[in-house]
Amino acid sequence: MEDRSYQWKRFLVDHGQGTSLADGGFMYDPDSEWGRVYNPNAVSVEDARRTRRLVVLGPPGAGKSHLLRAEIDAAKQAGGMVFEVPDLRSYGSEGRFVS
Repeated sequence: MEDRSYQWKRFLVDHGQGTSLADGGFMYDPDSEWGRVYNPNAVSVEDARRTRRLVVLGPPGAGKSHLLRAEIDAAKQAGGMVFEVPDLRSYGSEGRFVS
């Protein structure tokens, strides 16, 4: 399988805030006028870095592992502390990940 990397700006929404997919099943660009109306709680990954901890959830193929690898690379380049992260694809369920 080919590994494709799209250099688009990613946005995150707090758990429980809900997300509008009114743009044909997609989010309006949160930086646009309508994006701020439809998803006022969406924040960029850059803004989310200011939080103490961040949990990224989503269906398979949504880009969670890609986002994590990009954040680890950015932290290394900035001289920040980086922890070893397991390959999340090796866990079949949340139960195995917690134990």
